[in-house]
Amino acid sequence: MQGLTVIPLAVVALVVGVPAVTEVAAWGVLLYIGLIPTAVGYLLYARGLRHVSASTASLLTLFEPVVATLLGVFLIGEVLSPVGWVGLGLAMAGLAAATVTADPKGVADR
Repeated sequence: MQGLTVIPLAVVALVVGVPAVTEVAAWGVLLYIGLIPTAVGYLLYARGLRHVSASTASLLTLFEPVVATLLGVFLIGEVLSPVGWVGLGLAMAGLAAATVTADPKGVADR
Protein backbone atom coordinates (compact mmCIF):
# COMPACT_ATOMS: atom_id res chain seq x y z
CA MET A 1 0.00 0.00 0.00
CA GLN A 2 2.85 2.39 0.75
CA GLY A 3 4.10 1.98 -2.78
CA LEU A 4 0.98 3.72 -4.03
CA THR A 5 2.23 6.96 -2.49
CA VAL A 6 4.80 7.15 -5.28
CA ILE A 7 2.13 7.60 -7.96
CA PRO A 8 1.56 11.33 -7.29
CA LEU A 9 5.32 11.85 -7.30
CA ALA A 10 5.57 10.13 -10.68
CA VAL A 11 2.91 12.44 -12.10
CA VAL A 12 4.75 15.51 -10.77
CA ALA A 13 8.03 14.18 -12.19
CA LEU A 14 6.43 13.79 -15.63
CA VAL A 15 5.00 17.32 -15.52
CA VAL A 16 8.25 18.90 -14.33
CA GLY A 17 10.32 16.93 -16.82
CA VAL A 18 12.44 14.73 -14.58
CA PRO A 19 14.14 12.10 -16.75
CA ALA A 20 12.65 8.63 -16.47
CA VAL A 21 14.59 5.63 -15.21
CA THR A 22 15.44 3.66 -18.35
CA GLU A 23 18.21 1.29 -17.23
CA VAL A 24 17.17 -2.27 -16.44
CA ALA A 25 19.58 -2.47 -13.50
CA ALA A 26 18.02 0.62 -11.94
CA TRP A 27 14.55 -0.93 -12.23
CA GLY A 28 15.86 -4.07 -10.56
CA VAL A 29 17.18 -2.04 -7.65
CA LEU A 30 13.91 -0.11 -7.37
CA LEU A 31 11.88 -3.33 -7.36
CA TYR A 32 14.17 -4.90 -4.78
CA ILE A 33 13.95 -1.90 -2.47
CA GLY A 34 10.20 -1.69 -2.91
CA LEU A 35 9.39 -5.36 -2.46
CA ILE A 36 11.96 -7.28 -0.41
CA PRO A 37 12.48 -5.00 2.63
CA THR A 38 8.77 -4.21 2.74
CA ALA A 39 7.73 -7.86 2.56
CA VAL A 40 10.30 -8.95 5.13
CA GLY A 41 9.34 -6.10 7.45
CA TYR A 42 5.63 -6.87 7.33
CA LEU A 43 6.27 -10.61 7.71
CA LEU A 44 8.42 -10.10 10.80
CA TYR A 45 5.91 -7.64 12.26
CA ALA A 46 3.05 -10.11 11.75
CA ARG A 47 5.06 -12.92 13.33
CA GLY A 48 5.95 -10.66 16.24
CA LEU A 49 2.26 -9.97 16.87
CA ARG A 50 1.91 -13.64 17.79
CA HIS A 51 4.15 -13.03 20.80
CA VAL A 52 3.20 -9.54 22.03
CA SER A 53 0.05 -7.46 22.17
CA ALA A 54 -0.77 -5.01 19.40
CA SER A 55 -0.28 -2.05 21.75
CA THR A 56 3.20 -3.27 22.72
CA ALA A 57 4.08 -3.89 19.09
CA SER A 58 2.99 -0.40 18.09
CA LEU A 59 5.09 1.13 20.86
CA LEU A 60 8.08 -0.94 19.81
CA THR A 61 7.78 0.29 16.23
CA LEU A 62 8.35 3.78 17.59
CA PHE A 63 11.91 2.67 18.41
CA GLU A 64 12.65 2.54 14.66
CA PRO A 65 14.00 6.12 14.43
CA VAL A 66 16.12 5.52 17.52
CA VAL A 67 17.60 2.33 16.08
CA ALA A 68 18.13 3.95 12.68
CA THR A 69 19.98 6.84 14.31
CA LEU A 70 22.20 4.53 16.35
CA LEU A 71 22.96 2.37 13.30
CA GLY A 72 23.89 5.50 11.38
CA VAL A 73 26.23 6.63 14.13
CA PHE A 74 27.93 3.30 14.81
CA LEU A 75 27.90 1.63 11.39
CA ILE A 76 28.46 4.43 8.92
CA GLY A 77 30.04 7.07 11.12
CA GLU A 78 27.35 9.74 11.13
CA VAL A 79 28.01 12.47 13.66
CA LEU A 80 25.27 13.30 16.13
CA SER A 81 25.34 16.68 17.86
CA PRO A 82 24.98 16.94 21.64
CA VAL A 83 21.41 18.13 21.14
CA GLY A 84 20.82 15.05 18.97
CA TRP A 85 22.09 12.78 21.74
CA VAL A 86 19.80 14.52 24.24
CA GLY A 87 16.87 14.08 21.88
CA LEU A 88 17.76 10.43 21.37
CA GLY A 89 17.90 9.92 25.13
CA LEU A 90 14.57 11.65 25.64
CA ALA A 91 12.96 9.54 22.94
CA MET A 92 14.31 6.36 24.52
CA ALA A 93 13.21 7.45 27.99
CA GLY A 94 9.73 8.34 26.77
CA LEU A 95 9.29 5.06 24.96
CA ALA A 96 10.64 3.10 27.92
CA ALA A 97 8.24 4.91 30.25
CA ALA A 98 5.35 4.16 27.92
CA THR A 99 6.15 0.44 27.83
CA VAL A 100 6.62 -0.07 31.57
CA THR A 101 3.47 -0.45 33.62
CA ALA A 102 3.25 0.77 37.19
CA ASP A 103 1.21 -2.26 38.25
CA PRO A 104 2.67 -5.57 37.03
CA LYS A 105 -0.69 -7.31 37.52
CA GLY A 106 -2.32 -5.13 34.90
CA VAL A 107 -5.71 -3.47 34.76
CA ALA A 108 -7.66 -6.67 34.05
CA ASP A 109 -6.68 -8.23 37.40
CA ARG A 110 -8.12 -5.43 39.56
